[in-house]
Amino acid sequence: MSVHYKWLQAVAAMVSFLGHEMLIQIDSRQELEGLPRYVPPAKGLMVLDTVVDTPAQKAGIKSGDILLKLHNLTIDTKEQLAEAIYFAPPVFIMEILRDDRRIEKKVKFTQNHKMLGVILVPEGNELYYVQLAEDKFWLWEKAKGIWGKK
Repeated sequence: MSVHYKWLQAVAAMVSFLGHEMLIQIDSRQELEGLPRYVPPAKGLMVLDTVVDTPAQKAGIKSGDILLKLHNLTIDTKEQLAEAIYFAPPVFIMEILRDDRRIEKKVKFTQNHKMLGVILVPEGNELYYVQLAEDKFWLWEKAKGIWGKK
């Protein structure tokens, strides 16, 4: 309609801006108030993601998988994972937990590089991290004040 009525272009520009900000506020509130999706497990190490074109991704390791064993070595800490990778042969079996099912995956290091390629879920004792904070958008807060919503 703004093609035929030029005055609607300004209205559309303002509404889209406010709509975008409203979506950001709703998403931020849901993320800060909701339950976390990735929580370190009692046993094993949970995968947050895999690095592109690495042995873990090629073996089908997915976000949310829990690494239990690598070449028959139990993995409960990052140090145990590093030790298991160090002692692993070029081709080995990794045991993971996915959706309460134990699965064995055959993993192969590429060109004798002993790199698995997993990004692990933070355990909470990291030295550096990003903290999400609720940020109020001034125009949104003013609009809520005008319409009587607090």
